[in-house]
Amino acid sequence: MVPNTIAGKIFGSICSLSGVLVIALPVPVIVSNFSRIYHQNQRADKMRAQQKVRMARIRMAKRGTANAFLQYKEDRNIGVRHTHTHTHTHTHTHTHTHTVSR
Repeated sequence: MVPNTIAGKIFGSICSLSGVLVIALPVPVIVSNFSRIYHQNQRADKMRAQQKVRMARIRMAKRGTANAFLQYKEDRNIGVRHTHTHTHTHTHTHTHTHTVSR
């Protein structure tokens, strides 16, 4: 089936171009939005990973600071109660004399 008249050929040409344009025009918009959302997600993932690393470093620093503070207190005897245990050994010699009378 092919148009024979000039008007039919023009109408067919307009329809075919319209179809191509309807399909082709939204593709760059869709690709652009997909790319934008993909890159946003990549940045968000990277930021989350960096945040995890920062939090891990903060936790390590806090532990190190707490350990260093406790060590400082022990070294300087500030506010730390020390319990000393002393063990004494004594040797006693007793001599008992019993006299039995009969």
